[in-house]
Amino acid sequence: MRTWLAAVTATLLSVVYVAVLRIPGLSESAINWISDSGQLIAAALASLGCAVAARRTHGHRRLAWAWLSVGTGSWAAGQAVWSYYEVLRGQEVPFPSLADLGFLGFPLAAGIGLVYWLGTQGDQIAARGRDLLDGASSRAPCWCSRG
Repeated sequence: MRTWLAAVTATLLSVVYVAVLRIPGLSESAINWISDSGQLIAAALASLGCAVAARRTHGHRRLAWAWLSVGTGSWAAGQAVWSYYEVLRGQEVPFPSLADLGFLGFPLAAGIGLVYWLGTQGDQIAARGRDLLDGASSRAPCWCSRG
């Protein structure tokens, strides 16, 4: 599938998802089911998409996509546990739970993937990234203040 078509499809599905959640008169259980299943499907599709990208590439980029797939898969697993409690059991998710483990796995694995991704870029892009981080951390004038 072409990238632009995937982006348009994802955007349209997101708009439909939000619009359905805003339908007046939906019960709390219907809202939970739609919300939880939508989030689970999105995370699972993200994991699948990253896994496909990993299979189609080589070297550091393959590792980057693989770790991003693991991260989004971890999020999907956490969302599956969350949905189990909310939708199937009809109860509030306990804290802490296995869902938290899945949700916490996302930033760890995705962070590793992004570090590998930086290794795939040329020196020019790495230098721009360093400049961006340096600029964000420096004390710059705030354009929004009045003083």
